[in-house]
Amino acid sequence: MEFREERRSNESENHIPVGLYHDLADMGTEPESCNIDGSDCTVVSDNVSDFTNDQMFSCLTHTTTAISSFQTCLIENHLSSTTNSVAQVNALFDSY
Repeated sequence: MEFREERRSNESENHIPVGLYHDLADMGTEPESCNIDGSDCTVVSDNVSDFTNDQMFSCLTHTTTAISSFQTCLIENHLSSTTNSVAQVNALFDSY
């Protein structure tokens, strides 16, 4: 069951897949990520690392109503403390 949950990319509107949190923290080879109905799968582009749990949770507030606002917060407030580029972060989010 847990493995299937990890593979889902678009479970519901503005859903943030649990795998994204792991991918923001550590760079690694990823399995395919698939839509909930299995109609579309993609390999996750994970060239991102170094975001901390504190940084991620600081971007999850009552005003975070879309995954894009989470992405923007990470880039604007925390990217400079990591070794990542905007392009790498955007590619990771686009993978999901």
